[in-house]
Amino acid sequence: MAGPSPKTEYSLKFEDFSGGLNIRDMEYNLKPNESPDMKNLLWRNGLLASRKGQRFLSADASLGQGHALYSSLWHGHLFAHIGTKLYAFNASTGILYGQLATGLPATRGTFFMYGGSLYYKTAGAYKVITAAEVGGEWTFTAANVTPYVPVIVINASPSNGAGDIYQPENRLSPRKTVWYNAVQGERYYHLPVKAQVIISVEVDGQATSAWSYSPATGILVFDVAPPVTDPPTNNTVRITYSLQNSAFTALNSCRFAQVYGGTGSLVVVMAGYSEQPNAYFWSGNSNIEMDPGYFPMEHYQLAGETNDPITGFGCQQSNLIIFQEHQVGKALLGIIDADLEGGGDSGVSRLSIDLPYTPINNKIGCLYPWSIQLIQNNLVWAGSQGVYVLLDTTDANENYIRCISDKINGTPPGVSAGTKKKALLYNLSRAGADEVCSADDEHRYYITCNGVTYAWDYDLSNYKDPSWFLLSNTNFLATSYADNELYFLDSSGRVIRLQQAFEDFGRAIERYYRIGSQYFESYDQLKNINYVNISLGADYESNTTLTYYTDYGSGDDPTNLQVLTAADYEADKEPGTRPMSDKRPAVFRRRPMCRRVLHFSMQLRNANMDEDLALVSAEILFNRQGRLR
Repeated sequence: MAGPSPKTEYSLKFEDFSGGLNIRDMEYNLKPNESPDMKNLLWRNGLLASRKGQRFLSADASLGQGHALYSSLWHGHLFAHIGTKLYAFNASTGILYGQLATGLPATRGTFFMYGGSLYYKTAGAYKVITAAEVGGEWTFTAANVTPYVPVIVINASPSNGAGDIYQPENRLSPRKTVWYNAVQGERYYHLPVKAQVIISVEVDGQATSAWSYSPATGILVFDVAPPVTDPPTNNTVRITYSLQNSAFTALNSCRFAQVYGGTGSLVVVMAGYSEQPNAYFWSGNSNIEMDPGYFPMEHYQLAGETNDPITGFGCQQSNLIIFQEHQVGKALLGIIDADLEGGGDSGVSRLSIDLPYTPINNKIGCLYPWSIQLIQNNLVWAGSQGVYVLLDTTDANENYIRCISDKINGTPPGVSAGTKKKALLYNLSRAGADEVCSADDEHRYYITCNGVTYAWDYDLSNYKDPSWFLLSNTNFLATSYADNELYFLDSSGRVIRLQQAFEDFGRAIERYYRIGSQYFESYDQLKNINYVNISLGADYESNTTLTYYTDYGSGDDPTNLQVLTAADYEADKEPGTRPMSDKRPAVFRRRPMCRRVLHFSMQLRNANMDEDLALVSAEILFNRQGRLR
C-alpha cells in the first residue's frame, strides 16, 4: 500500500480563539479555539488581545488596609472602607473627598443602597451616607443609622403596665415606648419591666421632667398626676425607656446585608452573627414606612437544620437566595396580618413581613461571600469545587446548581500535580474568604484570588461551555463597576482603575497564547512542518516572539513578528510602499524547520511595554512523512 505523498501539503487553520483556557482536557483533545496555557488576553472586537492596563486612581497607601468598596458609583464617587474609616473618592480625578466616618472595626462589611441613601454594615458598625448638592458640587455626610423606637404596648394601665402589645422590640436599639391611658389622680406608672434608664416622658404631646423614677421598683412617679381629657382620650401618657437585651449583640455583629422585596426593595436582610451563624434578620415597618433602622425581634429565621454559617445573599427570580458554607436555600417574601391578641376580636392588628426558609441544595455551598454576582439573571459564586451558577430556584433539586469552572479548576489542594494544575482551586485555597472578590462588567464575570483573576466571558459562551481567561498581577480586594469602567481596591487601601494601555503601574504586562499540541489526525505518522502563517492585529505596535514545541523540545523562531502602525510606515517606508491600514491584520509567514515530528504546537508571547498582542488567526502547513518505525 502506497504511503502518503511528501509533496502533498496539508493545512490546519485556527481562525477563532474565543474558547479561552482549558487545563482540564488533554492538549490534543482541545477544541481548535481553546488553549492549554494563556495569560492576560481577552476576547474583544472579534480578536484575542491584551487586557487593559492598571493605574492608581489613588496611590495613597497611608490610609490603611483596604476592606470594602461600594459596587457602583454614587454621584460620581467611589466609597470605600479603608483602615477604620469610610472614604469617598472622585472617580474621575481620584481626589479624596474626605473621611466620612471613623472608628470602624477592621472587618469587611457590605455597602448597599436603600431609599436613596448609601448604607454600610459591618460587625460593630451600621452607617448611613447621605448626599446633597451644594453649588453644583456633591457633599456627603455619614452618621450612625438612627434606630426606630418601637411602641411596644398601647392602652397600658398605669397600675401594672399591661395593655395591648403593639410593635415588637427593635434588635438595633434598647429603647422602647409604652403608651398609657391616664387615670384620674394616678401618679404612679408601672413599666412592664424594670427599665435601666428613662429616656423621655410626654403628657398630652408635651415633654415633661416633673417626675422621678426608681430602677429598683420600675415605677415612674409624676409630681402631679397626668390629667384625663374630657372626653377621655387613650394613650395620652407616653414613656420611653431603655433596657438592653442580648438581641442587640446579634444584629450588631452582622456584616452581610442584602436589600430584598420580592420584585422590589422592601426590606434589609442581615446575617453573620457568630453565636447563631445560620440566623438571618430582616427590617420591618414603623408607624409610617419601612425603616432600615428597625429590626423587629420576631423578624428572625434559621437557615437549614444545622449551624452552617450564612456567607452571603443574592436575589433571583423574586427569591432571596441564602448562601451558607455547605448549602443553598431561599426565602420568598410573605405578609402576615396578625391579630395581636390572638382572639380575633381585639381590633388591634399589624401587618408583619415573613421570610420563611426553603432549601434548594444541601450539598453545595458558598465559601467566598464576595464572589456572589447576578449574571444574566442567574446567581454565580465560588464554593469548594469552583464557580457555580444557580439555574433555577426550584426546591431541593441539586441539578439546578452547576459547576462552570471545570476547565480551569486544576487539581484540588493537597493532591500532587504539576505547576500548570495549580489553577482556580489552588488559588482559592491560598486566599482567605475576605480576600476573594468578584466583578461583573456586563460582559464578563471576574473572580480574583491569590493575585490572579479568572474571567468568564458570558457574551461569548454560556454555562454549558464557558470561555475562561486568566489574568495575572491582579491584587484586587474589592471591585466597583459603573459607566463602563472597572475600579478596584487593593489590600493596601489604594484605588485602581483599568485603562486602555499595555502596562501596569509603569511595568510591562506579560501576554502569551499557546496553541494546543497537534497530532494531525495520526499518533504515529511523522510530519514535516513546512510553514506557519500568523495574523496579528495592527491597531497597535507589537514585537512578538514565536516559540515552537515538538517531541524533541522547543525553540524560538529567529525572527520576531513585528507589527508597525501606519504612522511608523509613513516615517520609515521605502519609496513605492504603501502604509498599512490600522484595521488590516499583519500577516507573517515563518518556516519552523521541524522535521519528522509526531506532535507540534506553538506559543506567541509579548512582554514589552506599550505593545499589544492581538491574535487574529494562525495556520500550520505540513506534509506527512510515513509511519513511525
